[in-house]
Amino acid sequence: MTTFDWSILRSALVTDATEVVDILVASVLIYGVLRLLRTPANRMPLLGAVILVGIYFVARVFGLFLTEMLLRTAGLALFVVFAIAFQEDIRRAILRWRHWRPFQALNRSRHPSDDVEPLVDLAFQSAEQRIGVLIVLQGHETLEHCVNGGIELLAPIKTSLMQSIFDPHSPGHDGAIVIRDGQIVRICAQLPLSENIDDGKWRGTRHSAGLGLSERTDALILIVSEERGIVSLAQNGRLVEIASAADLTLRLGSFLAEHCPATHRPRLAKRLFQHSGLKVASLAIAALGWFLFARQGDTIEQTFVVPIEYRNIPTNLCLEDRPPAEARLTLSGPDPAFALLSPSSLRVRVELGGYDSGAVDAHLTEQDCVHPPDLSVYRIEPSVLHFRLIPCRTRPGEKVAALIAVEDPTSGAE
Repeated sequence: MTTFDWSILRSALVTDATEVVDILVASVLIYGVLRLLRTPANRMPLLGAVILVGIYFVARVFGLFLTEMLLRTAGLALFVVFAIAFQEDIRRAILRWRHWRPFQALNRSRHPSDDVEPLVDLAFQSAEQRIGVLIVLQGHETLEHCVNGGIELLAPIKTSLMQSIFDPHSPGHDGAIVIRDGQIVRICAQLPLSENIDDGKWRGTRHSAGLGLSERTDALILIVSEERGIVSLAQNGRLVEIASAADLTLRLGSFLAEHCPATHRPRLAKRLFQHSGLKVASLAIAALGWFLFARQGDTIEQTFVVPIEYRNIPTNLCLEDRPPAEARLTLSGPDPAFALLSPSSLRVRVELGGYDSGAVDAHLTEQDCVHPPDLSVYRIEPSVLHFRLIPCRTRPGEKVAALIAVEDPTSGAE
C-alpha cells in the first residue's frame, strides 16, 4: 500500500497561502492609492508616481534601454525628490493613520439624527437673513493638521448657540465651528483655502475655506453665503448647492450615520464593508497583476544568441585576429519573466584588465552575463573563450582603445 507524501501537500498549501497573502497585501496598497486619488490634493503627486512606474514598465517591455536605465539609476533620487516635494501630503497621511480609531466605541447620549434638525434650521434661517455660516462636521480623519486657531470647548449642538456665534456683531463670526461626535468642540477656527483657483462654482472666502478642507480630509462642511443667501455643502473637493431643507436633511443624516454611528459597536466591523466597490476593484486589479506578472507557473528555458563584449583591455595589448563575437546563452525562469524580457538587452562581458600578453582561456560564468535578475543562467556556449593578447604597435601620439565591443548581432530566442 502506497503512503501519501504529506510534504507535497504542505508545500502546495504554503505556496498557495503565500500567493493569497501576496494578492491581499497588494490589493490593500492599491486600495490606499485609489482612496487617495479621490482627494484632489493628492492626485497630482500620486498620478506623477503612477506615470513614472508606467513609463518604467513600458520601457522594460519595449526595450527602451536608456529610459529604463535612467529610471533605475534615478530611482532613489526620485524617491527623495518626491519625499521633499510632497512632504506635506506625507505628513497628512501619517497623521490620518495615527489618529485612526478602528476599535473605539462612541459614547453618545444622542442619536446622530438629533443633530441634523438644528443644523438645517440654522442653515436656512441664516440664508434667509443673509448671515454667513461655516460649520465643519468631522469624519473619520483628524483635523489637527488642517484646522488652526479658534477656541476649544464642549457644547451641545443648538440652533440658538450657533446663531449667537455667527452673529455679524460677534468677534468670531468669520471663523468656523467644528463638530465632532455630536458636540461643538471648537469655534472661530481657521480653515485652509482651496488650491483649486479655477473652479468657478464658489465665491468668497468661506467657500474657498470649506472647499479647501474638503480637499484634504473626509469632513463635510456646511456653508451659507451671506452675499447670495445660498446653502452649500463641500465634500471630497466638490461643492454642491442645496436647494431645500429636505435635501440638506438627507445629506447630513447620511453623513452622520456613516461617520458618527449611535451604537457602541466597534467601527472596524462597519468600515470593512465601506467602499465595497473600490475594495473589489482593488482586489481585482491585484489579482490581474499577479496573474500577468507574478504567477510563477512552470520553469522554462530559452536560448538566445547574444553578443560578446571585450572590456578593459590593457592599453599596451590588442586582441589577435578576430575573437569570438557571439555566445549561446540559455536562461531559466518563470514564463512571465520571459514575457517582459527584451532579448537585445542580453550580452556577455569579458573583463580583460588582469590579463598579460599571450594565450587566454576566459571561463564564462553567470557573473559575466547581463540578464534580468528574475532569470538565471542555465548554460553558456562556449563556456570557455580562447584567444590571444599581443603587444600593440602604435605610432607616436596614438592611443589604443581600452574597450573593444564587438558589434551587436541580431539577438533572438531559439
